[in-house]
Amino acid sequence: MRKPKKYLLPIAGLVVLLSSLVMGCSQEEVISLDQRPFLTYTNEDWEYSINYPGNWEVDAIGATETYLLAPKPYSGFINISIVANPNLTPEQAATGWFMAITDTYNDPSLLANIKMETWWDWYTGYDYISRAGEEFRGEAYFKQAESNLYKINMEGEREVFEDYPFDEIISTFRFLLE
Repeated sequence: MRKPKKYLLPIAGLVVLLSSLVMGCSQEEVISLDQRPFLTYTNEDWEYSINYPGNWEVDAIGATETYLLAPKPYSGFINISIVANPNLTPEQAATGWFMAITDTYNDPSLLANIKMETWWDWYTGYDYISRAGEEFRGEAYFKQAESNLYKINMEGEREVFEDYPFDEIISTFRFLLE
């Protein structure tokens, strides 16, 4: 007859090792900001699509506003808004956007407010402190198209802003007729 105590320590070690591997994988999945494959969100009403990481959530608020939300514990997001106003220029929209940030958050700083020489018409970069005291960085892009103005802003914790795949997500924004 074998002594069960002899195998108890190696079995316990194996259980601990396997548990830590499983917990490590699931923890990494929860905190990853960039999970492949990317998925595509399409808004048929406003005729655009955009790709986003598979572990992000889509929250469509009405017909003209959509959020792409980073996984917890991160607070970052992308907001896509459409303004049906052919008279509103991208520069005016950017100025209004920063004024709204000034009215809403603490200690906003305008980092950039420039006309773009790319597909996007205007860019605004900014920092602010949230109501909860967290430091955030934000960037907003504006595009005039026929009678609609499109604004995409992305915001995330300032210290990890560069870890978000924001640039890659923004680069996938397309009008459906293109």
